[in-house]
Amino acid sequence: MLRHLRQVTPDSLQYLITDMFERITLYENRVDSVSYKKLPGGKYQVTLNLNSKKFYADSLGNEKPAPMNDWVDIAVLTERKVNGKWRDEPLYRRKTRLKAGSNKLDIIVSEKPVKAGIDPFNELIDRDPDDNVKNLPRS
Repeated sequence: MLRHLRQVTPDSLQYLITDMFERITLYENRVDSVSYKKLPGGKYQVTLNLNSKKFYADSLGNEKPAPMNDWVDIAVLTERKVNGKWRDEPLYRRKTRLKAGSNKLDIIVSEKPVKAGIDPFNELIDRDPDDNVKNLPRS
């Protein structure tokens, strides 16, 4: 199966096959800070300060830092009432290439954001997934 996946995967994404199927890969993604400002014309600029790290573990649980230049989901969310219940809805959701360490992103959205984060839907194995999303101040 891996051989077939590798054949159809572009060179730039081969690391995903290795990380997801051949190694024990852990991430430490977190939002250090997030803020927004209203722009002329009713749009909003969201600024995220993120920190990201990748580790490889062996079968005994020993971890080593790994180089990182990975595509990771970044999202800005709003809340909408659906069937009488409030739920998070993405205003922006895109894979973004991140390096290990600090990353700063500015994102423009068309509605007022309430949350933003890195890997907000916990698709990666993260040591502490609770620090991936932060609420934005309500005003």
